[in-house]
Amino acid sequence: MPLEFVASGRDGGSGFRGSTLILPAVSVGNAGQLAVDLVICALSMRHVGALRAHCFAPVVGSQAHVEPGRQPGAQSSGHLCLSTEVYACRDKHLVVLQVRSPIMKGQRRQTCRDLLAWVKETGFQQVVLLSSTQAQMRLDQELSGPQERHLISEALLEKLGSWPKTAGCIALKERPAYPGLEDGGEVCLRIPGGGITRTLHKDLCAAGLPLLVLLTFCSDGDNIPDALRLASHLALWLPALGHQDIKLPESKEQWKFPSSWQLLYGSGIPDSLF
Repeated sequence: MPLEFVASGRDGGSGFRGSTLILPAVSVGNAGQLAVDLVICALSMRHVGALRAHCFAPVVGSQAHVEPGRQPGAQSSGHLCLSTEVYACRDKHLVVLQVRSPIMKGQRRQTCRDLLAWVKETGFQQVVLLSSTQAQMRLDQELSGPQERHLISEALLEKLGSWPKTAGCIALKERPAYPGLEDGGEVCLRIPGGGITRTLHKDLCAAGLPLLVLLTFCSDGDNIPDALRLASHLALWLPALGHQDIKLPESKEQWKFPSSWQLLYGSGIPDSLF
């Protein structure tokens, strides 16, 4: 069953042709999903619908973001938070697909096919995938310095030219196919903990679509700092992708947190325990 966009009320509609699509991979620490939440909040993006997708586990929850024009605590429109939601800034030609649940067992390959078909059918100009990979898989020279990496499809590299190197951005290096062996052997693109990142990257590149993968090294735990770094790294790339009119914070201190993060890691340790 292909992905189907379901509009929400009068703000819906599938007129996304020529827009940039940002979406997360369900990966280690959920860094990509948290970074997408930060982007939605920073740009006050409007909820325009959801994807009907059988390959993601069903999720229903309360509204995740305060709607544009409403104060925190004010009565919301009452729409439910679902597993795959679509937000948009139509005047800035930017669309975000937020994924809030894991892919069903055995559906990873089909999920990538469905996403590729939806991207082509909708007519997105380019795709940005936010993801993460296991920190313990870093090479020795990657233990210090910036922890953000990127992968760029040939179709997008033609547009960007030498900008990534000029801006000091670091591409993800290929890794030994069999880590730990004394003989280096063959190397390949490995993204452990990255979910569908490698497969989706391969599929979109094979289809000749402009794709940028931004990822960070991290481990499971409190991954808000990782999400802040990843979102700030996205802010660095957006002008190069043709979005000079979008101003996102470029430092961790300037981001504001979504209202749904208030109890993200619980309510804290009661003082009465001490």
